[in-house]
Amino acid sequence: MKDSLPIESVNSNEDGVSLNDAGNFKLRFGNLEIRPDAELRRETPPNCHHRYDCSMPHPESSEPTPTLGGASRDRDSVETPPTESKSNRPRRSSRRSKKAQGKADKLDAATIGPAKVDPSNASALSHASEAGVFAIAAGHADRYARVGELGRGGWGIVDRAVDRQLDREVAVKKIVATNANSPLVTDRFLHEAKITSQLQHPGIVPVHELGSDGDGNAYYVMKLLEGGTLRQQIRQRHAATTDRSKPLRCSELQDVIAPLLDRYVDICNAVAYAHTRGILHRDLKPANVMVGAYGETIVLDWGLAQQVNTDGQRTSITETDGTIVGTPAYMSPEQARGDLARLGKHSDIYSLGVMLYEIIAGRHPHAGLSVNEVLNRVQSEQYAPIRTCQPATPKPLAAIVDTAMAASPNARYASAESLAEDVRRFLAGDRVSVHCESLIDRTARWCRRNRSLAASISISVFALLILSTLFGLIVHRAHLSERTARLEAQSAHRVAVDRLMEARDATDAWLIDLSGSLEFYPGMQPLRQQLLNQAAEQYERLIASPVTFTGNNSSDRHGSARDHLTTTIAIHERAKCHLRLGDLYRLTDHSAASQSHYTQAAKLLHNLAKTESSRTALRSVAFSAAFAPSLTEKIRLDQINAVIGQTSLASGNVCIGEWEACREWLHHRLRTAEHQQDAIKSDFICKVASAAARLELAIHRRTPENANIKSLNTAVYWSRWLANRRGRPSDQQLSRTAQTECASVLEQQLLDTLASAAWTVLIEDIQDWQETHAGRVDDLQFLAHSRLRRAATWIRLERKEQACADYRQAILELEAAWQLTDSDSFFRTNLATAEGNLGRLLLDGEPKQQQEAERLLQGSLKTYQSMLQQQATAELLGRLAQTHIAMAKLQWNTVPSEALQHLEEATLAYQILRDHDQLSAQDQRDWDQISELAGSLKLSDAQRRLLENRAEGAQTSTATETPPDA
Repeated sequence: MKDSLPIESVNSNEDGVSLNDAGNFKLRFGNLEIRPDAELRRETPPNCHHRYDCSMPHPESSEPTPTLGGASRDRDSVETPPTESKSNRPRRSSRRSKKAQGKADKLDAATIGPAKVDPSNASALSHASEAGVFAIAAGHADRYARVGELGRGGWGIVDRAVDRQLDREVAVKKIVATNANSPLVTDRFLHEAKITSQLQHPGIVPVHELGSDGDGNAYYVMKLLEGGTLRQQIRQRHAATTDRSKPLRCSELQDVIAPLLDRYVDICNAVAYAHTRGILHRDLKPANVMVGAYGETIVLDWGLAQQVNTDGQRTSITETDGTIVGTPAYMSPEQARGDLARLGKHSDIYSLGVMLYEIIAGRHPHAGLSVNEVLNRVQSEQYAPIRTCQPATPKPLAAIVDTAMAASPNARYASAESLAEDVRRFLAGDRVSVHCESLIDRTARWCRRNRSLAASISISVFALLILSTLFGLIVHRAHLSERTARLEAQSAHRVAVDRLMEARDATDAWLIDLSGSLEFYPGMQPLRQQLLNQAAEQYERLIASPVTFTGNNSSDRHGSARDHLTTTIAIHERAKCHLRLGDLYRLTDHSAASQSHYTQAAKLLHNLAKTESSRTALRSVAFSAAFAPSLTEKIRLDQINAVIGQTSLASGNVCIGEWEACREWLHHRLRTAEHQQDAIKSDFICKVASAAARLELAIHRRTPENANIKSLNTAVYWSRWLANRRGRPSDQQLSRTAQTECASVLEQQLLDTLASAAWTVLIEDIQDWQETHAGRVDDLQFLAHSRLRRAATWIRLERKEQACADYRQAILELEAAWQLTDSDSFFRTNLATAEGNLGRLLLDGEPKQQQEAERLLQGSLKTYQSMLQQQATAELLGRLAQTHIAMAKLQWNTVPSEALQHLEEATLAYQILRDHDQLSAQDQRDWDQISELAGSLKLSDAQRRLLENRAEGAQTSTATETPPDA
């Protein structure tokens, strides 16, 4: 009679085991619900609960305990032993569901097991318990002396013990004390012991004895094994390949997995033996295979095994159709669907295929998925092909995996022996039965197997090739002699061109670097002029040297193309020499000669770019780098340099259309290079940026009436870009010039705020450059000049403190530059001007500032007077008069007599300027201030009339005299 179990109703929406109101149980994983029969037989003991073993290790958990006596569970496995209290069942089910839910997010090795108890096994246990042949508790002088614990699972524990009778170490497995009275666990335990003891094979752990201790607790004794699991071996072998930047090659993968494949053959042999005994393992996976320290390969955990008798009856823990047994990731499709009637040795062969997949790829085909997702994929016969997961997999090995994991049981290997045989043939380099080789694969395999013969054939073929080559050399000796002579001529031509390029580069160094640096050392001007003259003579000699190749051989088209290329390069170098001469003569104010050379350079470059021979040569040029310029681009850049030179000359004839064409080409090339990191470092791109900045400056100087701040900003941008990337002194000089002109234009347009910002950027750039080129006079000069100009803008913006700070710093920098240049008048003039300007700013300050102003103005007067004695100029005389007026303002309240003397000195200076027609409008305004200052001083009538008469005489003469230009 069938009856339902009297169990309380447990409703749970979580994953795990739950019972309905009728007392039936069901197993839930997500949306998947596994249900045995609706009702269970009454013959099950009332206190025995149905158990589902869902061992779910965390994906990142440690490996199973490596040293066990032939049977182990994952260290983090979750096993649910039965309980005796009905009242505790709902709470325990809830805790079990939550833990299983947390562990089942990702699948690595999970086991789903059956849950019914065979009463006959329980009675057998009772008979074994009555024998009372084992007592392992400490202090008992029995046969097995416990040494320590080897491992522990959800319901079982394995101890290391010493067999006192045979004086050997063994492994003793028994049930955990909390589950000792559970018929369900006892049934599982006895089933495992029985199946394992029936299998006598080197690949299966032997069972020595089954019994129970004095308390009636079951145990069985096994051979002690020490080592790690196959899963550990797989991870260790693949660990070295995970950090590689390059993918594995096929040969490297074979070296990694070859030892694992040897172990795999042993596993297949052990499973094949079990199949001959009618036993299906049903839970084959790397974690259930132990690899001993001395080469043993042992298949463990036969607790879910099933024995099929000759009459087709199946013996296992009681299961009903629909029950899912095993580890989902390694199940066959029929096993995942719970189709117990179709389970057979082909199901274990599928699991062996999954193990081979993991050996090759380092993971099983469903890694990272939940149990629900894995079951769905397995049931629908879906998995990623092995060559998708591991592209280096050899094709024969991939065919073995595909056959073992075939969806249809009939399409799989007929036996585990045939699977092992194919793996052995693969390791030996033989053809496997399930792979159809191509001719190339067959040849390669033959060469690997017959290396000596293949090497002999290769050497013979190579020898034949050498003999053929020697015969060809002898036959064509005369032709090669002629070709050699031509190559020598071509080589001499290229050498001449190379020397021309080297000579031009060396002369460029004289012109650009050395002579440009000497410009700021007045004492070195004669040497600089001498270097410029020598550079001009060198360029003239290079232009006069013949470098054009005149040889011709129409039979050698490649040689002719090379000749054209070399000649094109030589003409290009000659055009560069004309450009350098144009620059030299422009610097020395020889405009006619400069214009002539610019014109010749433009003509050579124009003809070079359009001739057919040059085009052929240009097409033959190839550069390895993607950003490397072609010869066409180099010629175009020099054409733009010729336009820049002609624009810089006042007499140059250049149309606006040429400027726009040059701008478009330069900006297009620079925009392209900005997106290429390698191109930014290219010397050619730096030359393009230099040309873009110089073109904008030349156009601005040529058309000052159409001053365009946008054009100057473009020059500033590219010149700063160039100075920051290449950083040559000439690049920094170009950036200083562009920024100075831009700031000056902003001052002219009365945009003092923008002008001060522009001067600030220039000052910061020069300070950065000084870190790499310390002590350069030109840097000090431009830095002081920029501070003086920025101080003037601060004054107009009524920011006196900033102006004073700039003047003070400029004085320090000019003093340093003055010391480096041996009393150069240029720096002395700027120094005196800075001191005078700062002194005038401090006139209205506090007494301490007025004292500083007096010191600065006195120093400025001395410097101007000393320089006027050496060389009198209108500029120095005007600045001297301004300084005297400032001194008069400073002393009119304290020392009126000295203030009057300063005013007389200033009046005298302005009279001299008037007599030489050098009196500027600013000088006239300053002279007019003298009358105002005289009225503020306590002067006698005679002194006041003298100053007023001089001032009136200056005004009268200015009004009546005719300007020189008229």
